Amino acid sequence: MLARALVVALTVAALAGCTSLETHTMPYVGAPRLAPTDPAKVEIIRAPPTREHERLGEVTVDASVEPSPPMEKIEAALKERAAALGADVVFVVHDGIHPVGYYAWGPWWSPTMSAIPGRIVVGVALKYR
Repeated sequence: MLARALVVALTVAALAGCTSLETHTMPYVGAPRLAPTDPAKVEIIRAPPTREHERLGEVTVDASVEPSPPMEKIEAALKERAAALGADVVFVVHDGIHPVGYYAWGPWWSPTMSAIPGRIVVGVALKYR
């Protein structure tokens, strides 16, 4: 019984360790270069802001789908990268699952192509005026 519990625990730990998360930041040309802000104070919004703001750049998170990282990790990555740009808020403009690659298998004369899905989240880093 103990051995079975250990196998289950190790399997869960291994699967949890297989999630992937990459982030990319693209500062906008002409946007102000600001001092970094505290990631804990950066907000995440999914509707356009009503306050006046400046656009600083885009933050993209590329995450695995099976298994998927927890949403808290995705949001933390968005906040961390936006804070590096000096943002107060991240406006999420896209969150979807798309093919991020392909693989072929089968004989060389008749391979089968399959897509590798990935979750792409794009946010615009904003600084309130």
